[in-house]
Amino acid sequence: MTRPCFYDIFMLPLEYFGLRRLRRRILSEVSGRILELGAGTAVNTSFYPHHPDAEIIAVEPSREKAVCAEPRRKNYPQMTWIQGVGEHMPFADASFDRVVATLVLCSVQSMEQTLVEIRRILKPNGTIHILEHVRPPQPWLGKIFDWLTPPWKLFAEGCHLNRETGAAIKNAGFTITRRRHYLWGVVQSFEACRTQPSRR
Repeated sequence: MTRPCFYDIFMLPLEYFGLRRLRRRILSEVSGRILELGAGTAVNTSFYPHHPDAEIIAVEPSREKAVCAEPRRKNYPQMTWIQGVGEHMPFADASFDRVVATLVLCSVQSMEQTLVEIRRILKPNGTIHILEHVRPPQPWLGKIFDWLTPPWKLFAEGCHLNRETGAAIKNAGFTITRRRHYLWGVVQSFEACRTQPSRR
């Protein structure tokens, strides 16, 4: 029997009170060749549409989470797992139709470099689908999150509470086509496409 994963136990209340609904909303529309970055314990496999032509490549740096994910992975045989990090991915340029990242960009070592890599492997007409907690838009609350981030990183595997993900997505060369706010803007979802280079 696979032992319970601490991450799943920790996230269970959040999943129950809304994260599952947000995951379903984001993933129900993805299709084609999909890269899921930071697949973790394979929570998202419950929400991907079972299209016969769908191909999902999951990248996850943690061996422990990959082991915890095994029971869920068996329920989605179209998914291939690769151990790796977002900053350096072993894929050809323009090789994916969609890139999915749910609660991942908060914890990667370099959000900027990870987004550059995502843009590199995404097809010109491809889209990214991101669910993330971010630095709150309210100045007073943002300062609290800044203060909490250093101790939180030690407890939560390098997770940052105060990353400004929307700005980073734009700076990496994407155009945000859909953005939704939840919990006073602390949780946000993004759909974005590659920004076309300007013609001279």
